Amino acid sequence: MAIRLSSFFENIFDDKLSAYRKKYSCQSVLLGLIETWKRALDNKMCVGAVMADLSRAFDSMPHQLLICKLRAYGLSLEACTMIASYLHERHQRVKLGPHKSPWQTLKKGFPQGSGHGPLLYNILSNDLFYFISVCHLFNYADDNTFTCCDPSYETVLTHLEMDTKSAINWFERNFMKVNPEKFQVIFLHPQGTIDNFPNTITLNDSQIARHSVTKLLGVSIDDNLTFHKHVNDICLKAYKQINALIRIRRYITVNDRFKIYNSFILSNLNFCPLVWHTCGSVSTKKLEKIQKRALRFVFNEFTSDYDTLLTKANVNTLFLSRLKYIATKVYKCVNSINNE
Repeated sequence: MAIRLSSFFENIFDDKLSAYRKKYSCQSVLLGLIETWKRALDNKMCVGAVMADLSRAFDSMPHQLLICKLRAYGLSLEACTMIASYLHERHQRVKLGPHKSPWQTLKKGFPQGSGHGPLLYNILSNDLFYFISVCHLFNYADDNTFTCCDPSYETVLTHLEMDTKSAINWFERNFMKVNPEKFQVIFLHPQGTIDNFPNTITLNDSQIARHSVTKLLGVSIDDNLTFHKHVNDICLKAYKQINALIRIRRYITVNDRFKIYNSFILSNLNFCPLVWHTCGSVSTKKLEKIQKRALRFVFNEFTSDYDTLLTKANVNTLFLSRLKYIATKVYKCVNSINNE
């Protein structure tokens, strides 16, 4: 059923609806957003963005509203009835020690861990794009980023406030729990100065503070797009992990250390590399130092130089690995074989 529904909605879903879809990922969302900002800044435009926060989005989806939307999108009455039977008459209760609460019928939310839940959430939230008139909306599950680019910062503010208020109204009409006070706002200026932008914007009686750094889908984005904060964060996280592992290295074989290095350290250092590759030479050196320390943990060698450790592990520097990754992605895009 999920396969048939996915095929039916593939040409209906908006291109910016990115979660739980083939050829989409966190990186594709972030890359699309950052490249939109960079093009605007190159054209001497001001940039503003609001990151919306939702609470328990998957648990707030009303079943009846979803069925109505499925019917409106063109599903037959029989198909809607079948999906309704999948969602209706589900029960849950709370167990605390020997105590159990009475069973309660679920009238909203999707079954946890099901293959249908993410798809049905996309179907329910797809029409949000119809209510955004001026700004660009970049969506990944319950993460929604509204961004506007214009030569005038007053226009950026006006459009952001207008479309974000429209989105809040949509969230409320669709029974989603929205938290305007937890929204994040960031502004970028082509000259790097954001003094003209206000420190707060007003959304539905809530004052949203401007941030110099905001975190979206695991990547810290600063208002100068240097990504120094992101690199510092992942280096600090990796450094703490390595120090903890070094203390117990004698109990772990080399093969297991290498698996740990790939799973817990290298995976963090290479998360969404296309987005922050242009982080600069200082941040690049920090990353290489972390990999050097990680390889010393793997081989229990604390005197060998970096090149020797790389050769022994048969790996490249992080910088060269990112360049190869970029070249591979470009080749796939040029030849229409991109699988992300």
